[in-house]
Amino acid sequence: MLAGSRAQDKSNGLVPGFTTHVLRVTADESMSPSWRVSGAELTENVALTEGAIVVQNAAGMPVSQARFYVEYYDAAGNLCFSLAFAGEANERNSRAPVAPGESRKLYSHAASLGPATEPVEARVWMVSQILGDRPRIGASDDVMRIPVTAQAPTTDSWLKLTLDLNDVKGVPVVDLALGQVWVDSEGNLQRFEILNVRDDTFRSWFQGFVAHMVFRPAMLGFTRTAGSSLILVRAFKDKIAEADPVPPLSRQSGWLGGIDNRFGSAAPPPVMQLIFNRSPLLTALGPSAASYQARLNAGVNEYQLGGLIGWSDGVFKWVQVDQAGKSVRQWMVPEDFSR
Repeated sequence: MLAGSRAQDKSNGLVPGFTTHVLRVTADESMSPSWRVSGAELTENVALTEGAIVVQNAAGMPVSQARFYVEYYDAAGNLCFSLAFAGEANERNSRAPVAPGESRKLYSHAASLGPATEPVEARVWMVSQILGDRPRIGASDDVMRIPVTAQAPTTDSWLKLTLDLNDVKGVPVVDLALGQVWVDSEGNLQRFEILNVRDDTFRSWFQGFVAHMVFRPAMLGFTRTAGSSLILVRAFKDKIAEADPVPPLSRQSGWLGGIDNRFGSAAPPPVMQLIFNRSPLLTALGPSAASYQARLNAGVNEYQLGGLIGWSDGVFKWVQVDQAGKSVRQWMVPEDFSR
């Protein structure tokens, strides 16, 4: 059920208010008898997908390091997204154990990553917890299905585009390229298919851009596995009016209309949405802001890539495990959360 916009604009009109979906909730048996879940939402705009769940401690004793996992399903019953949650990542910024009878609204987010179809249901698992002073395993980490993520190219030649979009009227967002990638369990790109491009110039550019991306593989729990993702590249040419209640979500792109038909009975993978912002729309910060802002304002047709790609980064951390720089994803502990 579409609940409308939260009308939050923290980017000088560049990004519109968020759209919040109030979802039907299904609690897995792992939630019983310790937890009751009374609500779930998924809030989206072009840059962020944020989940929220409301849980209540029904265990009769304090619970610490409570870990939850949520899968989101569309009207066809297909898995379209997932997020992980921690008891410390809550609206009160409390790191204290959850007291008996206490309810908390927990948050988790994904950056530049969203569902390709509209979610209607949230299925909630309790992964693990410390009940009193005893560790308890619920569904375990193995229940989690973590999507492919990536780091965009970091060299300037890929971070900037010169675009003349003056012929595009009436829309602030222009689709440049859409593709699908297949990644092996080590994060190596195995296959790349271009599904749509604005013109042939973007076809060759998109091939080079994706070849320079660094991928993190999908995971089942903390076990790396092969996976797939959609990649949508878009350009913001104009500011979006703060009053506009409909943010241009990736799945509202005409190129993604009917994307579920491409996958048949399989669930479409999440969409990594990469946004190039027109330079005059950006705001310079820091000691050299004035001079840098002047250069941004002068680059009328220059676009810069912004935003990171991440999944549940507010509840996980990356820990380096060898001198070669290999890192692994781990749950954050209470000390990792700020007050």
